[in-house]
Amino acid sequence: MKVEPGSDGGGFLWLRMDHGPDDTAASKTGWDAPAIRDTAWHTYTVTAEVPADATWYVFGVRLTGRAALWVDRSEEHTFEL
Repeated sequence: MKVEPGSDGGGFLWLRMDHGPDDTAASKTGWDAPAIRDTAWHTYTVTAEVPADATWYVFGVRLTGRAALWVDRSEEHTFEL
């Protein structure tokens, strides 16, 4: 990911896990991370422990300010312990 040069905002990578019959948000990760403001390509990760009763997860990027955020590739890795 990278931010376009001249941007005055930043980007964030986030992950949310939902649970229960009404898919209530169980936890969110990445919302309080420092904004991505680098104009060079870098790899960023978001990692979370998934609750046992999770029914759904959503991940993405968000943007603040006047900026353009570029994403080249996303990957999902699941590990069972």
